[in-house]
Amino acid sequence: MSLIKTLKEFAGIHTGKKIIVCGCGVSLVDFKEHHQDFITIGVNDVSELFDPTYLLVTDHSGRFSSDRRRRVHGTNAKYVFTCAKGWYHKNLVHFELGSRSLTNLDHPDRIDHYMNSPYAAAILAYKMGAKNIGLIGVDFTDGHFYNLKDGKHPIVKSNYLNKVNSAYQTLSSELAKRGTTLVNLSPISNLAIRKISLEEFKKI
Repeated sequence: MSLIKTLKEFAGIHTGKKIIVCGCGVSLVDFKEHHQDFITIGVNDVSELFDPTYLLVTDHSGRFSSDRRRRVHGTNAKYVFTCAKGWYHKNLVHFELGSRSLTNLDHPDRIDHYMNSPYAAAILAYKMGAKNIGLIGVDFTDGHFYNLKDGKHPIVKSNYLNKVNSAYQTLSSELAKRGTTLVNLSPISNLAIRKISLEEFKKI
């Protein structure tokens, strides 16, 4: 039987810490050997490569193939955060999906969104109290770590990359006003926010 918690129970649990948000881009592969050094929030299929500290899924399970559902259901993450139906885990955390305009950035039970799961995961990291948030595997390049032949990222194919970049830049600015930094740790990423190396991130 699942233990279902609410988002507000996790408010500030990692105050002042570093958290790395892990997407499913190709750059995640190089991070695998370092993941145990950090608090991590993975999204969707990340557990196919390694088990993050936490996993976040915003889409209904029916939108995933059977293999992808297996990866989520089989995760050994401490908690799975979701706003959608169809997921099970021994420790589920349900949250309300907010808006695309960051109106719920400081709401205790809602997480805003913008077209991709790592965006919501970065907001979760902020709500947990992170002072520094790094992004890895948020690449918007061809392929995913679990399928290098996946072709163009859907956001790129749909010509939404500029809008997504703008949304992340706005998020970065709003977090900075609150004393939290958001940086990109992937050297190959097409996400247009400040890039630093993993070694630099360790030192900040």
